[in-house]
Amino acid sequence: MGNFAGAGVAAGEGVVTGIAAPFDSTTHVIRRWHTVTTPDGRSIQVSEDILVDSQGNPVTPRSPSAQPK
Repeated sequence: MGNFAGAGVAAGEGVVTGIAAPFDSTTHVIRRWHTVTTPDGRSIQVSEDILVDSQGNPVTPRSPSAQPK
């Protein structure tokens, strides 16, 4: 009886997780570094922050004209 009840609970949790997955709004910031050469010949590291969703896909950024200055 205990195994049967455990299987029912596990199935129910699986269904709830599956239904909730499309509504997951968790995001993370990934930082990528680029080497840039300045006009005076120096090489510097410049970071680029990328906002990604829970699946690792980039979140579409706002257009540059819409961002506050």
